[in-house]
Amino acid sequence: ERDHIIFSPAYGYDESGKLRLNFGSLNLVHGERRLNVAITRARKSIHVFSSLSTKGIDHNSFKNNGPRFFLEYLDYARNQAEGKANGYWTKREDKSPAWYLRSKLGEGLKEKGASSSFDIPFSDLVIRSEQGSAIACLTDDDHFFSASSAKHFFAYIPLELERKDWAFRFSFSRNFWKNQEEEIEEIMHFLNWKRD
Repeated sequence: ERDHIIFSPAYGYDESGKLRLNFGSLNLVHGERRLNVAITRARKSIHVFSSLSTKGIDHNSFKNNGPRFFLEYLDYARNQAEGKANGYWTKREDKSPAWYLRSKLGEGLKEKGASSSFDIPFSDLVIRSEQGSAIACLTDDDHFFSASSAKHFFAYIPLELERKDWAFRFSFSRNFWKNQEEEIEEIMHFLNWKRD
């Protein structure tokens, strides 16, 4: 574990421009665990260097998850670098951005003087106060919807946030729709408490 990590996959095209889809141990059963180790050890930032283009590669053509997750991660990293990515969840095309809880929370928090963004991959929302404190917010939006299991969402992600020293809070649609003002106030209280 380090503050900043440089990640270079070292896969690419040969002299004739051909790409072999042999990603070593990533191709094996549970190969995604090796990828997980490689990309989750940075406390502050990870810098990806790769000449590999994922265009034209069928992500679903692999027998095991390792290569598919690897290619999806490269897509995510490239989109982040180009300012196109707001997170790594699978977007549901049947819902507009305004439909999601993270958007509703962002609107309510803005009225209270806090700002929000989607700039860390293991949270739905990052909330910042005017004084500079920040917390991660986990919601039941797409991040929850696309989680591989309840344990992943309620145990592994919180553990990862704690390991990276991120303060975090769960926020769920049911609570928000029962009392929107109270939910926003509780988030602001937690945000200000973490500042102190």
